[in-house]
Amino acid sequence: MKTVSKLSILLLLAFSFFAVGAAYADSIVAFPSDTSFTCNINACDFMGNLGHQSEPLFTTGDFVTEIFFTGQQSISALKFDFFEQNNLGGNPGAYYENDIYVNNVAVGGFFISDCNYCGSTVEQAGYLSFAPLEGDGTYAITILLSQDVPTGDGNEIFLAPGSVTLVDQGVPEPASLVLLGSGALGLAGMLRRRL
Repeated sequence: MKTVSKLSILLLLAFSFFAVGAAYADSIVAFPSDTSFTCNINACDFMGNLGHQSEPLFTTGDFVTEIFFTGQQSISALKFDFFEQNNLGGNPGAYYENDIYVNNVAVGGFFISDCNYCGSTVEQAGYLSFAPLEGDGTYAITILLSQDVPTGDGNEIFLAPGSVTLVDQGVPEPASLVLLGSGALGLAGMLRRRL
């Protein structure tokens, strides 16, 4: 009977240790992707229907968005890496701002410059940290053009697939996991001696 009890306790402790380690995890999602929804002033569609690219963005409020079910209770940072085609021209030295939203909260952004209608592919990558956002497992990510491109001065087009990492605010540091594990082992040893 004692052997079964000790084994049960050790298995419970091992499972608890694993559950704590697994409860907090970052989620990597494909964004923008073929299932991202995109709109400009003239039309809306899924990127997969548009040849793996967004509608041309050139008016304030044009956007690309997608909802993800990650299971994370909250996140406190976002790492992004995606590509866009730069078709901007006619306004040398100009920069156009794109804002990134998570669940309708602006968390940061990036700029793209006028390249004289170069049509080049530009990589946008960065890391944004912010006050914890509680999404209860559901997160909508949106890229929104925050200013008008003057008429005739081109557009920007996002390409699929990109990558976004939603960083869980509660990710334990490796040192914390080691301490938790050694404490669990100590508790198991103490229980073994008592039983």
